[in-house]
Amino acid sequence: MVDGLAGAEPGERSVWHPCPTASGGPSPDGSHRQPLSGSRCSVPGKFDHRSAVNFRPLPLLAQGAAALTVIAGSFGVTALDKSVTLSVDGKSSSAHSFGSTVADVLDGQDITVGARDQVVPSLGSKVKDGDTITVRYARKLVVTVDGVVKEYWTTATTVDAALKDLGLRADGAVISASRSQTLGRQGLTFSVVTATYNTMTAGGQAQPLTTT
Repeated sequence: MVDGLAGAEPGERSVWHPCPTASGGPSPDGSHRQPLSGSRCSVPGKFDHRSAVNFRPLPLLAQGAAALTVIAGSFGVTALDKSVTLSVDGKSSSAHSFGSTVADVLDGQDITVGARDQVVPSLGSKVKDGDTITVRYARKLVVTVDGVVKEYWTTATTVDAALKDLGLRADGAVISASRSQTLGRQGLTFSVVTATYNTMTAGGQAQPLTTT
């Protein structure tokens, strides 16, 4: 193969093909022998001009690298995305987050918690795909028990649950709010009058007497 011979256009390669002889080999001097019938060869001094393939590997490599970058980026995003279940005051919902902690997930859902609110797991805990995060907001209760006013904080969502949570004795008591009433985040003010157990003697026999 001879490159850069006269008569070749820029970007082309000039190639000389020796003619095979009847004996199957090229003529030693390239002349005086007839080529085999149907063979394609060059006459001495003549050259074929063929366009060279302009192979450009760099753009292909760049395109391949870009494709790999996109694939790797997509895989990375998928790996960081976490699906979690949020339970806020007993109401469940699904959420996706790229955060690494419970606090990150809550921030992404615009959920703000205070010092008295209950969050499980804790705000600094690491989060993985499939986790459940429970948030229970604290409510302020102003309760008057037998004339004495006291303030309490509870994460219960009903009056009855709050009485049990706070350990207030309410069996037989008169309560100004319904036991089944839902407690909003604003809290509630109500009163409790507990039952007083006494005995009364009638006809020589003691009879239990309950007063409120």
